[in-house]
Amino acid sequence: MSETFDGYTEINDFFKELPQFVVKAGSILSNIYGVDWENKLRCLQAIYFATLTARAKYVWTASCFCFLRK
Repeated sequence: MSETFDGYTEINDFFKELPQFVVKAGSILSNIYGVDWENKLRCLQAIYFATLTARAKYVWTASCFCFLRK
């Protein structure tokens, strides 16, 4: 990173180093979770999204019930 605190310089440095990070992270994740780690990650993201959506609907319904009850 640069010695000066310039937000644009830091962002540029981040994007310059991003491809190297992706290569390293991909190889590490492949060693841990197998070659199809990307598909597993997509599946987990879908499960988390469905869970959060269901919880949000429950909270919305419960909050509406509480406010209408008063």
